[in-house]
Amino acid sequence: MGWNKEVHDAAKMAIGRFWSYSCIPFFVARSPYWQQMVDAITICGAGFKAPSESDLRGPILSQMVDDVKKDLDEQRHIWSTKGCTIMTDGWTDRRNRTLLNFLVSSAGGTVFIKSIDASAHCKNATYLCEQIEEVIEDVGEENVVQVVTDNAANYVAAGRLLMERHPSIV
Repeated sequence: MGWNKEVHDAAKMAIGRFWSYSCIPFFVARSPYWQQMVDAITICGAGFKAPSESDLRGPILSQMVDDVKKDLDEQRHIWSTKGCTIMTDGWTDRRNRTLLNFLVSSAGGTVFIKSIDASAHCKNATYLCEQIEEVIEDVGEENVVQVVTDNAANYVAAGRLLMERHPSIV
């Protein structure tokens, strides 16, 4: 069909109307998947039928979950061959909850493992050590080379406890 300014402007306005109607934050346009989606629709051409709500929450979501599991399995393989680092940090959200985040970093990249609400607990060395040990068990102690935390006194003390219990981990 060739490039036509009016057609392109109409397409952009259709996107803008969808964006505004759906209350999608503008920063979403920075997602690497945004242009990939537009390109994939363009390749399909006129008449492409967008997935329904049922498609999105059913088979498409299931496929995305399977893809994430496959990626995590690949990461776990890297952890077992090259080792990994567990990283943790605590912070307080706007509702004054203390949250602890756990990530695993390796040659394959960084993976978010979990976040827990620790508001109801005393964030002493023993509690922090127990939480980190759960992640160590999930990742596999034989795969963990080191644990990185912030330098608050309770984390330093938790680090000492971890090194006593797991001499191979720094």
